[in-house]
Amino acid sequence: MTVQIDNPLLSEVMRCIHRMRPKLHITSPFYDRIEKNGNFVSIWFLTSGCQWNIRSGCTMCNYGQGSVCNEEEIVNAVHKGLSAINVKVKRLLVSPSGSMLDPQEVPPNARRRIYSLIRDFPSLEFAFETRPETITNEVVKEVIESIPGKRLSIQMGLESSNAWIQRFCINKGSHPNQFTNAAQILTAYGVKVYANISIGTAFLNPQEAINDAVRSVQWAISNGVDVCMLFPLHVKSYTLLFWLYQNGFYHPPSLWSLVEVLRLLDPKLLSGTKIAWYRNYYENMIPKLEINEDSDVIASPTTCPKCQERVLELLDEYCYRGDLRVIDDLDTMQCECKDVWKQKIGEVSMYSLPERVLRIYKELASLFLPDDWWSHYGSVLEEELFNTYSAE
Repeated sequence: MTVQIDNPLLSEVMRCIHRMRPKLHITSPFYDRIEKNGNFVSIWFLTSGCQWNIRSGCTMCNYGQGSVCNEEEIVNAVHKGLSAINVKVKRLLVSPSGSMLDPQEVPPNARRRIYSLIRDFPSLEFAFETRPETITNEVVKEVIESIPGKRLSIQMGLESSNAWIQRFCINKGSHPNQFTNAAQILTAYGVKVYANISIGTAFLNPQEAINDAVRSVQWAISNGVDVCMLFPLHVKSYTLLFWLYQNGFYHPPSLWSLVEVLRLLDPKLLSGTKIAWYRNYYENMIPKLEINEDSDVIASPTTCPKCQERVLELLDEYCYRGDLRVIDDLDTMQCECKDVWKQKIGEVSMYSLPERVLRIYKELASLFLPDDWWSHYGSVLEEELFNTYSAE
């Protein structure tokens, strides 16, 4: 049976939004980020960009419209990135903004030359990001043979384990089954599997977003994932999330929602759950990333000025030490903004999630698409919205 993953409305809307996006203006072909004296170091190198983002794109993503880079430019960028690291590295992530294993983004020979650079670099573990559909036995075997002696981990975007949410809220362009297949291949080769999971997905209310993240972690661990990375979403320019934010349909998740997800997870699952991007890390890039309108973070997860620094300090402590007592400390913290957050997650929506999505879809169609688009396709899309919905 063919699994339906295409979302014609969101795909057309994302293409319209991206047509207005200027070329990415950056001053370096690479950027490094060093955490905790080398406990984790990431290198991002410039490519033409995520191929799904070019064709359509997820509702929250914008790494900017990249430039076509040849093999030499890509390899030299990684070489410079590695040369700029001046600490002892435990886990090294080297990745483009899309998929390392996508041959349209990273030419296979460039990828092999990057492996050679990594092989000679002193780190215990090597990691990169890629979309699940790019994982095959052949490419996994190649990287293992190219980098002997290092622990290998591959990070993939799951975002949500709910296929309906992936299709109608994220426009992921893939299905959880593809993630499962990729995880099975990686596990068979002894490669550690990381899953990126979102908190604050478009269209979901705060309680739905919390529930979806918890269920996604549970699903991921039960389907071969070693580590789940929780990502509370930031609003970036030239995304559907930005349009929703501008028009009052979206607000970034509270950091209290991140705390709540951690609180609700079984302690046995927390050992395989990490947090990321609860801060805006762009300010810590090497060389310094010049933020501009094509890559700007418009709004971020937060609490309130009274408690924000303390909340971030405790989240840092959990991030770097994994001390479960920190979750208890955060759970028992008192603040007026936490009371407001509790009230919001306790509110019952007047309309179901499909009804809310349909309402916004109609506005998107009227704003971004030809006048007759909804009359031709709207009824089919509406039927799919309601008939395939599962709250799990």
